[in-house]
Amino acid sequence: MAASALAFGADRSAASSGPEIGEHFVGVSIEWTLTDRYMGPNSRPAFANLLRNLGSGVLRIGGSSQDQVRFDAAAADTDDRVTPHDLARVRETLNLAPEWVTVLGTAMAPPTAGFPWRTADHAVAFVRDGVEPAFGDAAGRRYVAGIALGNEPDLTYSADLARYLSDFPAYAGASYVNQWPRVVPASSENIGTWQSFRDRTINTRWFWDWPVILDTVASTVKDKQGALGPFATDHYYPMARTCASDPYRCPTIERLLSQERMDNFDYQVYLHATEAARRGLRYRMDETNTAAGRGAPGVSDVAASAAWTLDTMFHAACPQPPDQPGANADCHVGATGVNVHNSEVRAYFFPQEGNAYYNAIRYDPTPAAGAPTPGPSYYALLLFARLAQGTTDLRPVTLDATVPVSAWEVRTTRSDRRLFLVNKGSTPVTVNVPAPRSLIEMNRMTPYDPTGAGRTLDARDMRIDGRAVAPDGTFPGLEPTVTRSEGGPLPVTMGPGEAVVLTLHDYAETVREGSVGGAVPATLSLSLGAAASFGTFTPGAGRTYQTSTTATVTSTAGDATLSVADPSATAPGRLVNGSFALGEPLQVRADAGLFVPLSTVASSLLAYTAPASNDAIAIGFRQDIRSSEALRTGAYGKTLTFTLSTTTP
Repeated sequence: MAASALAFGADRSAASSGPEIGEHFVGVSIEWTLTDRYMGPNSRPAFANLLRNLGSGVLRIGGSSQDQVRFDAAAADTDDRVTPHDLARVRETLNLAPEWVTVLGTAMAPPTAGFPWRTADHAVAFVRDGVEPAFGDAAGRRYVAGIALGNEPDLTYSADLARYLSDFPAYAGASYVNQWPRVVPASSENIGTWQSFRDRTINTRWFWDWPVILDTVASTVKDKQGALGPFATDHYYPMARTCASDPYRCPTIERLLSQERMDNFDYQVYLHATEAARRGLRYRMDETNTAAGRGAPGVSDVAASAAWTLDTMFHAACPQPPDQPGANADCHVGATGVNVHNSEVRAYFFPQEGNAYYNAIRYDPTPAAGAPTPGPSYYALLLFARLAQGTTDLRPVTLDATVPVSAWEVRTTRSDRRLFLVNKGSTPVTVNVPAPRSLIEMNRMTPYDPTGAGRTLDARDMRIDGRAVAPDGTFPGLEPTVTRSEGGPLPVTMGPGEAVVLTLHDYAETVREGSVGGAVPATLSLSLGAAASFGTFTPGAGRTYQTSTTATVTSTAGDATLSVADPSATAPGRLVNGSFALGEPLQVRADAGLFVPLSTVASSLLAYTAPASNDAIAIGFRQDIRSSEALRTGAYGKTLTFTLSTTTP
């Protein structure tokens, strides 16, 4: 068993606010040919739950299928066409996961004998007859981060960069298309060492042409901006399933988790993110996964893929260029998000053959097209979304180079320090973490072998804090173990493929002991601020209205839950005006949590795992009103019941 010590949190003040891992960092990418499998009537509820587990994110619909599958507004709902049915299903899914946004891909590639329809007119039809009917209202536009024009043009244009640059204005400036945010270039890179890219000893495709590409597209990308602002996109795969002609591409667990492969990733992200930033663009890793060609069995579908995914998310946010050690130690350059790709196992139009090996979310290939289920790498997205997304002051933490552990530090919204450790090796490792007098929460992502054979990196499943995602796609929540440090090193042992997250609540008064005592009476106190008002609803205008009020919570209980319900039997969950009611339910949230639709059944808004005193909470309300909705003169309203309850008074 290897052992190492690290310096955690040195010279980092509680008031520091360095590079952040923003909302919508996590993302899922899906081929157009799988919209029915993920977002059909039988699969949509569970898929939406899997997205909601991740908080906010980006649902990219595209990939190579966007250049190979034609949009046809009049076609039946089949796997070999993109139709308005597909766009409607994406919208219906986002309505269930409203903190997510989408990137919708369409073709931009030279027409061929097999694909004569690839023209700017096709892009116009896609937007006019597909995107606008599904997302043209005010609430729908809020969901669209961009229309992606083409996929991996370095391949579809056969390296003809001049033609790509001349085609771009015709597509991006076409009617209807030019009224939406546009996203490019979604270029791919060859698989090789970073030194081979630096020295140009392999075909680097358009790797070194990014400055020219961004100079051409930047003004257009910035002209119309969606929820994520203007951004450029990139693709990366560390290995490939097909590798007969180039052994370097061949996938193994050892190669996947090697520092050498991560160095290649860092080299690309650092250079391209820097070029994007120089032109006022953000940078997103639009598509990535463990191995090109739909992944590799025994590598992409096992626990090793989760360890790789978790570490890759951090390296995307803070790439460490191997040719410039220390140049990005402060994480001032990096991606604003990563989409993990999902596909069919062999080819488009044949979803019944099963999932690609690398799928983070596995669809049901049977005719029932039922609930999707999580793959190993989904648990990495889940751990990252719950504990890294929305934090600040990101930085890498240096360990002994002989220990195969990746380490990253962030600060939470309450200025607690949080350390992520990922064991990418094949043996157990112990890391000694310097810990001041503090309370420490410890979460673990662990390989899970249901066979009992003790598999680790090649285990077929994962758990977080011993918990699994339920069959309906919901996750019961994190359940960290809590320990108390009196100061000094804290030994943390991790098995192969295991990740540990330590959150240090390092306030001395929480752990000091004294001889003075006192009694605390059982208290549950909830007070609400002034009544919230949306102002004036405008008839005939589709719009999402938002407002808020405040609440103050004091609780001496070991846990407490703030919930909301509609006690009225009249139009439950909806605002009413006499006998008239709005068509959409009122949505409520606490602080930055997810909006939940109001109903007669109490919905949890905020959970406390410890006592609270005068905790100020922002209660947000959101109301969607369609442009076609008839509104009655007068005031709409509803009296809600907010409840603060506990199971451990």
